[in-house]
Amino acid sequence: MKEKYDVIIVGSGIGGLVCGCFLSKKGVRVLIVERNATPGGYCNSFNAKGYEFDGCVHSLGNVSKGSKLYNILESLGVIDEIVFEKHDPSDAIVTPDFKVNFWNNVDQTIQDLQNIFPRDAKGIDYFFHEIICRKSDIELLRTYRQMLYKDLLDLYFSDNRLKAILSLIILGDMGVPHQHVSAYSAVEHYKQFILNGGFYPRDGIQTLPNSLARKIQEYGGEFIYSNGVEKIELNAIGCASRVVLKKGQVFSSKYIVSDCDARQTFLGMVGRENINDKFAIHLENLKPSLSVFILYLGLKEPISSSMVKDGVNTWFLSNYNYNEFHADKINYSFDINKIRGFLVCPNFKKKRLMVLTSAPFETPEFWEINRGRIMDMLISEVSLKLPEINNNIELKIATTPQGLFKWTLNYSGAAYGWANIPGQVMHPYYYGRDKIVKNLYLCGHWSTFGSGIPSVALMGEKTAQLILNKIGGVS
Repeated sequence: MKEKYDVIIVGSGIGGLVCGCFLSKKGVRVLIVERNATPGGYCNSFNAKGYEFDGCVHSLGNVSKGSKLYNILESLGVIDEIVFEKHDPSDAIVTPDFKVNFWNNVDQTIQDLQNIFPRDAKGIDYFFHEIICRKSDIELLRTYRQMLYKDLLDLYFSDNRLKAILSLIILGDMGVPHQHVSAYSAVEHYKQFILNGGFYPRDGIQTLPNSLARKIQEYGGEFIYSNGVEKIELNAIGCASRVVLKKGQVFSSKYIVSDCDARQTFLGMVGRENINDKFAIHLENLKPSLSVFILYLGLKEPISSSMVKDGVNTWFLSNYNYNEFHADKINYSFDINKIRGFLVCPNFKKKRLMVLTSAPFETPEFWEINRGRIMDMLISEVSLKLPEINNNIELKIATTPQGLFKWTLNYSGAAYGWANIPGQVMHPYYYGRDKIVKNLYLCGHWSTFGSGIPSVALMGEKTAQLILNKIGGVS
């Protein structure tokens, strides 16, 4: 290992890996420090008793040729290393009365929704064709940034069942209920994941971070695994200049990039005493997205069900008042005894099911007491929809919000970074640039106003470009 690098990246989530890959490709001396034994952050896989499960990320958007994530992976030379499957529909919602599919063909989706909700036919056509498909990102930002998604739905739809359906995916994929989420962020999510979603690496989600990490090393970048950063030190003029690792090593660099939680970065690693008080208070008042409880089921035998299709994200809505328990609060301390909806991600070829439901952060003691009970509640709910899993479960394990926190140290076990509410969308304080501490950048999902892997990858690319612009000519 060298003692000095051009750039040190703290954390190897997709944002950090993309950033490191663009930099090392240009000849920048890069060191990536990761507290876990493997790269990827939430975009990881793990093995348990012969079953391979995806830890958190279960599908990708914008991987069609010419799309955002495809272009980034192509630029970095990894697109040909990963075989992506495309599922159609990408998502399906099962309600007490019907099933709604979100097809790759938007006209087919519109037609299916109009058949179920004929009174809202005009609104459905306008919402998908004009708002989601035709409006540019600039138009969407200008029009909907400060509008609540709830108000946008009320503007075009009258049937509360339809509004509940169009809210469920946003709650599940962005971690913010429709009463609070920015309409701009919600529409951008539909553009990204519903119109261009349903992609999955054939060999598992871990292949994406593994390919990026391999490419970084080919370009000359270096990694330290199983050893987190304890402290980011500033020099005499207040610029980030060194990192001190948990195991005592010290490395210096011209620039430092954090792929970690912004609170952890500034209040922890940099230290509250080293940032201005106004920003510290702002950071302490920001709202995170919600967390999730994830159930992993290993099956004895593959199952065939008409209710779900292999590889399709299938959402189950228990009732049309699904979001009402979030109406007046965004701290998500709701009644965990009532599972009002959940997402099933099936991979019957590999005999596995992944089930996710919204959950409060709570204490380690709470989850120690309730983890097993909530696992059983979820299994019971799933078995009502998929009776074939009865007597077919060989392995059941779960990750709680506390488990997500231990894996990534994300504030409150947040699954999606900051909550995309109007006051927090594109806030200049945490949009990646080194405005708080000179030469310290952010590049993960705590620095972007989008959601999902494509937005995080784009943030990694932008951060790399900011640094390359400063470095100038690199051999």
